[in-house]
Amino acid sequence: MSLILRGIDFGPVQGASGIQGFFSGWEYPYRWVLTPLLYFFGYRFDGMTFVSKTSTLYQRDGNAKVRKNGITFRNFKPDCIKAYIFKGIALNSVGLTGPGLNNLLRRKKWQKRTEPFMISVMSVAGTKHERQFEHTGIIHSLKQASVGGMFTAPYAVQLNVSCPNTGHATDEFWDEILPMLDAYEKLKVPIVVKINVLMPIDAACKIADHPACDAIVQGNTLPYGSLPDRVNWYKLFGDQSPIEKTNETYGKGGLSGKPLFPLILNWIDRAEEAGISVPIIACGGIDSRAKVRELAKRTSVKACAIGSVSFLRPWRVAGIIKEAHKCF
Repeated sequence: MSLILRGIDFGPVQGASGIQGFFSGWEYPYRWVLTPLLYFFGYRFDGMTFVSKTSTLYQRDGNAKVRKNGITFRNFKPDCIKAYIFKGIALNSVGLTGPGLNNLLRRKKWQKRTEPFMISVMSVAGTKHERQFEHTGIIHSLKQASVGGMFTAPYAVQLNVSCPNTGHATDEFWDEILPMLDAYEKLKVPIVVKINVLMPIDAACKIADHPACDAIVQGNTLPYGSLPDRVNWYKLFGDQSPIEKTNETYGKGGLSGKPLFPLILNWIDRAEEAGISVPIIACGGIDSRAKVRELAKRTSVKACAIGSVSFLRPWRVAGIIKEAHKCF
């Protein structure tokens, strides 16, 4: 089995949006260090479907400083990312830094990809009307870039409605998703909606029932301080977000890594009980082969996506990908 959307095979394992950057992952300086050190120990992405870092329509500075090319991180360890290797967790507030969708499309790197992949997009404009306007612009840009068969390989759009590092509450976007799907249906490509565990099951089922929704990614980073009855934030970070301590303008950040996995499992189980109608791509805290096998027991899960394991447990990446190909 694999994730088949509109007849296109997107494979049993994808990258979480951003883990390979906008184009390949070489935009991240740590890749230049880890690859030669750990390649033969398992730090390889062969067999994983590429998903781009989430782009907004317009250039967005975010919190991570980048070089003149607009995509390469200037610092080896940006101060808006905190990684705790021994705990198996990370906190980030990158804030969707990027040069804008049209800039990325003009580079024609996506158009030259030879295997199915996903382009992740999001609007973070201040009002509902402005966000609708931006999504219209995103759709227009992608349609223009597709004229005349410019894309060598088929792609899906991953509609990110859950990034916690944009200055918006994630539930602010929920009532806008169905109208978004109405608009994105015009692209005639698979549409995958990326949510997190804070989304109510009934809302997710309504999204899944929309004819333009082909799959759901569950989940995304968890906003700092959320679900305090299930995540011991004090034990993880003390009495304040370490990102907020570094620079209060960055906000508190979003959590990735180990604590997310049981939350993802619980959400998926409840979604299955409610009869969710589209495939789920499970994403969050997948740092071992055993967790892939656990996910494969869920009938709605047709693929998994890996993210923070690539820098928290980089030697496990190839093994997790291999296990996904066995299980799905």
